[in-house]
Amino acid sequence: MSALSIQNLNEQQKFLSILHHDNRDSYVSRFVAPLGQYSTTNLVELEEYNQVHNTYVSVNGFTKYGRESEDIRQINAIYFDLDMHNKDVLTSLRSKEVQMSYIDECIGNTLNILYDAVNNEEIPEPTMITNTGRGLGIFYMLSRSIACAKGRNEKQVTYWNQVYRGLALKFKEILTEDNNQFAKNPEAILEFDDKVVADVSRVTRMPMTYNQAAERECKLLSAEGGYYSLKELGKYIRYVPKRMIQKTENVLQVDFYAMRFHQERLVSLELLQKIRHYECNGNRNNMCFCYYNEATQLYGTKQAAFMVRTYNNNFTVPLSACEIRNLMKGV
Repeated sequence: MSALSIQNLNEQQKFLSILHHDNRDSYVSRFVAPLGQYSTTNLVELEEYNQVHNTYVSVNGFTKYGRESEDIRQINAIYFDLDMHNKDVLTSLRSKEVQMSYIDECIGNTLNILYDAVNNEEIPEPTMITNTGRGLGIFYMLSRSIACAKGRNEKQVTYWNQVYRGLALKFKEILTEDNNQFAKNPEAILEFDDKVVADVSRVTRMPMTYNQAAERECKLLSAEGGYYSLKELGKYIRYVPKRMIQKTENVLQVDFYAMRFHQERLVSLELLQKIRHYECNGNRNNMCFCYYNEATQLYGTKQAAFMVRTYNNNFTVPLSACEIRNLMKGV
């Protein structure tokens, strides 16, 4: 679609045309929270449907109706969800109006931090940004989607996973009070949602649909960024340890099989947390030990330390800082 024709679209149409610009006739899943799930291959039908309340659309494409990870057909993007999850902070505020004012402050501060990071070339400029009503959706769209049905393009999918997680680390490092020190309330920053990183079945709230919890409409804030290749996004992260790169006749070859093994172990440990509802009492030490061990194989000790602390904080009752230091020494 030409730039001129995109300019003539409303927010929702523009959003969908960019999100599924390389659709290749995949199924697009739409989720309406009060009604259940509905899917269609027809983007025109999706746009014409009367989206009113709590309506979501899949970031990627599927081989059939539904939204199961094993039915993923193509990967379109890297997507991050930034939200205000701290219920204790919100409930401490006097009224819904004050709560939403604080969330707006968090959104504004977070946008300032991200734009500064883009200007400093710490992260790439997002292709799109949405204001979901209680947070931000950040999209990095691939110039060409990754066809991945029936195990196709395994190396490219592994590469996508590594870039995704590397950029996630960048975002978590950037979204700190130190980078928000000139704001009125430096602690007023949106939180990074770790639990949806590299989730191929992820859905996202659609612009021009109503967020009932926030009592406001989802908005498309920006669609000015470009499309990216994985190689272009990969320049912003350090995702491959040197010992996984071999030089043969002046050609650098990455051991994707070793990368995939360690990455799948990390994903399995994160899934185990989720299955056990983040309690895992009696197993937290072993899980963190294994997580740190796998992360060091991919990212080195400094980033692995940051990752295992984030992983530990997801537990209902996290291990103490002393316990985390001791298990890292053990590895």
